[in-house]
Amino acid sequence: MRNRDYPWLQSYVAKNCLAARIAPPGTATRVPVRRGSIAEWLRFLPLLEGRPPVLLYNGREKNNQTAQHAVVELDVGRRNLQQCADAVIRLRAEYLYSRGLDRRIKFRYTSGDWVGFSRRHRGERPVVRGNHVS
Repeated sequence: MRNRDYPWLQSYVAKNCLAARIAPPGTATRVPVRRGSIAEWLRFLPLLEGRPPVLLYNGREKNNQTAQHAVVELDVGRRNLQQCADAVIRLRAEYLYSRGLDRRIKFRYTSGDWVGFSRRHRGERPVVRGNHVS
């Protein structure tokens, strides 16, 4: 993998990627994945070195620091805007962006309305009225 695969990084350190740091459990083995696929991209996702503390939305350390094995090297900002499902949405968007597939970055609001990265990137912001987003 290369830095362009993870454009938010200053440099990519292969020894800190998920595949290098986390072995399959027991007798399990990793299945082959298609080159350039999201599966391959996730397999080589960069992790922060060592076992840094996991922080809560307010910057404080999470009480149970044994519930996780590693931390993805991904800037989530300081405004509590990225949580559970948001992380999965973010990873898919980062993958598509790294492949130059910006036009495929789009998701549905809970109302069912679509929002695309290209519109947001142009500065458009959603307006919510009742159960409709425009």
